[in-house]
Formats: sequence, structure tokens, C-alpha cells
Amino acid sequence: MGLQDIVLATATVTVSDGVQFAVRGLAPYDVAVLYTRYQSDMTDMFRRLTSKTGAGETVDLETDIVMQAPELVSALITLASNTDPIDDASFQKAVAIAKQLPLGAQMDALEKIGKLTFSSDMPPEKFVRLIVTTMRRMTATIQAQTPTTPLN
Repeated sequence: MGLQDIVLATATVTVSDGVQFAVRGLAPYDVAVLYTRYQSDMTDMFRRLTSKTGAGETVDLETDIVMQAPELVSALITLASNTDPIDDASFQKAVAIAKQLPLGAQMDALEKIGKLTFSSDMPPEKFVRLIVTTMRRMTATIQAQTPTTPLN
């Protein structure tokens, strides 16, 4: 069996009678795309989550992301529905549709994406820690490659 033979697990999200779409779990590539496109939203979200987990507070990831970063939610759902971000016009069209999904459908999609993304080996807390570490490294790399003009 080769890599090309693997069929990723998906879940069906029902929008309304007869209207459905499939989602899959997030891959590191998806997180990199989200970070590249929504760096500020992701940085703010992970900062809030790490401060809450560090303080021992309960973290409701779905509610936090829906309330604080609706554009990010739409892009996340779009990526999990296998829309290719390389085709920017199609991707943005799909994001616009995802933005208009009813709240129940968005929450259902996020819950299913979460179940397909996380496992006992990779619980949300571990995932957040890994992503925060990766984001810090990416940010440092981007900053190191971006020339800055000194203030006079």
C-alpha cells in the first residue's frame, strides 16, 4: 500500500435539507496556509488560548474562534472541505460561501474537523503547543528575512 492509496477520513456537514459538504481533519499544510493568510488572527487566538490554558482555565476553542476570528473560521472550513488555496479565486469564493453558512452548520463543521484532526496521541492542548512553537519559528524566520529601515 502506498501513500496514494490512503483515503482520508471525512465527515458530512449538513447545511439544510439536502445540502451537505464533506470535511476532513487539518494537516500541517492547512495550518501553514491559515498562518500565512491570517497571521494576526491566529497569533491573537493562540495567545488567548495559551494564556487560558496556562492559567488553568477551561478553553472552548470553537466558541473562541467563532467569536474572535470569523474570517479565520471560514478559511478553516474551506481548507477542510478540500478547496485548494493555490487557486486564490476559487478559494476566496468558497470562503465567502463558508462565511454565510448558518451558525449551526459552522459549529458542526468545526466540531467534526476537530474530531478528525485530534486524537489521543495529538490532543488539542498538544496541538496548540506545537502550533505556537511553529508559529514563533515562522515569525522569527519571516522577520529575519524582512529588511527593516531604522528610524531616524
